[in-house]
Amino acid sequence: DKFVTPEMFGAIGDGEADDTDAFLNAVANLKDNDTLFVRGTHLVSAVHVENIRNLTVTGGGTLLAKESCDLNLVKFNGCDNLTIRGIKIDGQNQRCRAICLYDLNGFDVSGVSIENIGNDEEDISLYGIYCTNAHNGSISNTKVKNVHAKSVATGIALEGHTDEEVPKNILIDHVRIEDISPIADAD
Repeated sequence: DKFVTPEMFGAIGDGEADDTDAFLNAVANLKDNDTLFVRGTHLVSAVHVENIRNLTVTGGGTLLAKESCDLNLVKFNGCDNLTIRGIKIDGQNQRCRAICLYDLNGFDVSGVSIENIGNDEEDISLYGIYCTNAHNGSISNTKVKNVHAKSVATGIALEGHTDEEVPKNILIDHVRIEDISPIADAD
C-alpha cells in the first residue's frame, strides 16, 4: 500500500500546465491497494486506470478538462473495490464524460463535484458519471451540475448493452443534480 501523487511524476498542479503525462506516469506506477492522492488543480486530457483493485482516489484536488480531451475523461476499467472521495472535475464545457466506471465490482463515489460538461459541437451523449457493467456500489454526497449536449445529457447514467452489463445493486444517496439539459437547436 502506498500513496502516489502526480507531483511525484512532474505535475505542476497550477491549472495551466498540462499535467496529463504526469498523471499517466502516476497511474502506470499504481498497484493494488494504493492511493492516488490528487491535490492542486490539474489540466488533463485523460486519466485512465485499468485493473487496479482496492484503489482509493482522494486528496481534494481538481481536474480540469483540457481542450479536445478524451471523451471518457476519467475512466476506471476493471478496478474492483474502487473508492473516489473529495475530488472535483470541471469539464470546462468540453465534450466529455467526467467519471466512467466500466467492468468493475464494488465502488464508492463520495464527496465528488462535477461541473461544466459538454458543448454544442457534437451530437453525442454526455454524463457526469457513467456506469456500465459496474455492480455493487454507491454514489453519495455528490454534486453534478451544468451538463449539456445536443442529444442526451445526464447527471448519472447506469446502462449496459446486455442484461449482464446493466449495473446492479447501486445505491444513489444525497446526490444533487442541477442544470442538466440538451442544448436547443438554433434552427
